[in-house]
Amino acid sequence: MQPKHNKLSSLVRRDLSGGSRQLLFIGMVTVLVALAYVADRMSRSFPLLDPDPTASFVIAGVVVVLASVWIARFRSKLVPFETPRLMWATVVALACCAGGLSWFLLELANWSLDRAPPQEVRYTILGRYSFDGDFFFRTAPESIAGEEGQRTYSVSVTEEDWDAARTGSVLLLDLRPGFLGFRWIAGYRVCETKYRRC
Repeated sequence: MQPKHNKLSSLVRRDLSGGSRQLLFIGMVTVLVALAYVADRMSRSFPLLDPDPTASFVIAGVVVVLASVWIARFRSKLVPFETPRLMWATVVALACCAGGLSWFLLELANWSLDRAPPQEVRYTILGRYSFDGDFFFRTAPESIAGEEGQRTYSVSVTEEDWDAARTGSVLLLDLRPGFLGFRWIAGYRVCETKYRRC
């Protein structure tokens, strides 16, 4: 009896064995992967103050539903798999990719069309942490730092600033309002470190 994973891989190889529909699918996946990489790099360069606003889930969810309906309608042209399980899994996966990329496009419009002047806002560093080679400060607006139930924000910083800063230091954030109303961080300065003071 053939193992399930071998049977599944043989079905994938069979469905991707050639033809214009298969080439279209491979090209589409390649473009999606490239766009996802560009989106990740640009999101790191122009981060939102709140990286996961409620609107992002609403917008992405709506796009996923609409994309699912559209891809399912044209699945015979877009999806090369004949096996129902593989075909519908691919439809859902492509729709989820479309949802994620739709939010990236909104982020792109939010900062690229923002013409607001630089505006430095004082935040207090409440802590710091690192994750997967990236370094972050946990911060809150200076005016409410220390209050019970305060909202905190994570700000990505360089390793040098992460090493030099200490809890209680001031972080000057260049906050822009965003063309679509999502505040984003155009830059930052760390004050009261062992290297420099404000």
